[in-house]
Amino acid sequence: MRVKIHLCTYQDVLPIYKAHDTGIVQIAERKKPEIWFQARSDEKIVGCGCLLMLSSKSATISRLFVLPDVRGRGICSSLIKAMEQIARSINVEKLDAKSLLNFGKYGFVKKKQYKSKLFWWVKVLKK
Repeated sequence: MRVKIHLCTYQDVLPIYKAHDTGIVQIAERKKPEIWFQARSDEKIVGCGCLLMLSSKSATISRLFVLPDVRGRGICSSLIKAMEQIARSINVEKLDAKSLLNFGKYGFVKKKQYKSKLFWWVKVLKK
């Protein structure tokens, strides 16, 4: 499957969340800046995610979602790599994520496991 990653807005990806019962129907407007990404294949959105800017030097990868029928094809990896690339381009020094996914394979270090089975992952971005 050929996938291209694009910058977008939350409104662009809201339909994917609504259509797939992700529990994310409406995200309250955050006070921190966000950079949204969408993965497209044949002009169809097949995945998305967000970089939430915590400060000028720190960001969180959040709201990663890939359509169930295309999981396991590297789409999430492509989104994470694109997010890291943009983060580096704007001089972010630290990325983190709270996820069930194994971010260790992307160079993140596991900092904590929560009771909900989520892990807190952190990656220091070197220049």
